[in-house]
Amino acid sequence: GAQLDVAPYFQYRDIVHPIFRVLDQVSRDVGVEARYRDERPIGSHDSSFALGVQWAWGKNQNRHFENDAGQPGTLAKDQNDFAGTLAVYGEEVLGITERVKAVLGARWALDNRRLEDSFLADGDQTDERDYDAFQPKVGVLYELPSVAGQLFANASRMYEPPLLLEVNSLAGPGFIDLDAQRAWQFEIGTRGRSGGFQWDVAGYDLEIDDEIININVQPFPFAPFTVPTYRNAPKTRHYGFEAALAYELPEAVFVRSGLRDRLGARISYTWGVFEYVDDVENAGNRLPGIPEHYVQAEIDY
Repeated sequence: GAQLDVAPYFQYRDIVHPIFRVLDQVSRDVGVEARYRDERPIGSHDSSFALGVQWAWGKNQNRHFENDAGQPGTLAKDQNDFAGTLAVYGEEVLGITERVKAVLGARWALDNRRLEDSFLADGDQTDERDYDAFQPKVGVLYELPSVAGQLFANASRMYEPPLLLEVNSLAGPGFIDLDAQRAWQFEIGTRGRSGGFQWDVAGYDLEIDDEIININVQPFPFAPFTVPTYRNAPKTRHYGFEAALAYELPEAVFVRSGLRDRLGARISYTWGVFEYVDDVENAGNRLPGIPEHYVQAEIDY
């Protein structure tokens, strides 16, 4: 009834990217997650307990050269960028009755962003930021009778620290003043399968503080191009509805011996409204990036 998974990883990447400058970047990422799961019951109650630890560290050797017809020219930036994460999480799914389960979980995370500047001709831009958060989660599951399906509802605290790309914006020296975005997420829905049908339906609401928003600015007066930078929107809201329905014929269509053929269909629909709630520049406006209505359908033979 107990299981331990340990998943280490390592990634190496070397990029030369000639854009407004020639970016020469070598990055190394290493990390590991250890996850313990125990499915043994507690007394007469079903139980599924999980406990995990996540650790990750990354280094990016980040050099910029002036763009000389696509070739690297004069050195314009030479720095090392570091990102690190340490997190601990746990979750318990406890059977209250034969059909009702309670979900209780939490995660604590500490994230670090650091810059070490070796190109001092434009000043020392060495900088560092730390972010941390406690993320509780509570929910309930109800197992439907007669079919393999569930009703579910949950509330959880979400947290997302800035990426190095965001906090180390091209638009200014050093790190920009950027907070982690945090949110309460509420969700209710149902999922399951019966016969050849499979469904997944949910409504959601995310109440977000300090959402990280992309904006484009000129890097210098009268520049013929823009570069991305980022800011926090004090309060935004993402809410909507998602539904998916799939069906597969239980019998073969033409081939009835050996490896049978299959015919299935699937349709999904998403309605989403992402909007600024409290923002000096954009209060009442929609956030860009996602259509309000999105439908995808397929037939698969």
